[in-house]
Amino acid sequence: MQAAISLRAQLQMFSRTGVLHSLGLQLLAVTSVLMIAALILMSVTLSNLQNSQQQTEVTTDTFLEITTIESRLLSNDGALKGYALTGNPIFLKVFARSQGQLQDAMRKLSRSIGGDPIQFQRYEAIVSLVKKREALDAYLAQPEHRAALSDISATKSSAFLNRTIRGRLWKILTDERIKRRDAYTAMVSQARQSFWVAVGVVVLTLLFGGLCIAVASPPKAA
Repeated sequence: MQAAISLRAQLQMFSRTGVLHSLGLQLLAVTSVLMIAALILMSVTLSNLQNSQQQTEVTTDTFLEITTIESRLLSNDGALKGYALTGNPIFLKVFARSQGQLQDAMRKLSRSIGGDPIQFQRYEAIVSLVKKREALDAYLAQPEHRAALSDISATKSSAFLNRTIRGRLWKILTDERIKRRDAYTAMVSQARQSFWVAVGVVVLTLLFGGLCIAVASPPKAA
């Protein structure tokens, strides 16, 4: 009890000499700086969270369009083979519908990655390959060229173009996933920084409050 009274008496003596006043101002200044830093980090974290959400939507759209493009290429193959085997023009209608869906998916893919110059260069290379494939399919879809559908060289050309297009499409998707992962990692790191700055603010606030209480409380007589 005597030790507590002595400590309070010393604190009040320091207060009268201005030492505690100076220390309190320093604690208040440090706390204010940390609070501002916490607010800035929280703002950056929220911004990164929004960017991460947008990146997730872009990656989802990209995956959807890549899957559609691959399925339409396979559908084109199936329709042309069905036409080669049966000569039924219904397969040409299926081919035309599938071709339209392929072109629509290519346009959507262009929009989903249009903000990334590197990805867009890859997209343009895919467009060139798809045009070659479309030219080959258009040639094979003509009734007078129906026999060419059984030609091994034509089959190999179609298969080669499909493999090349698929490989480049998945390169685009892989890079989109990497960007999404990196954005998430940065967001988590900044969230941790915000947490520890907030902890520092709380600790300094408690110290400042305790200091004020100690100075304001008069010592009790034994």
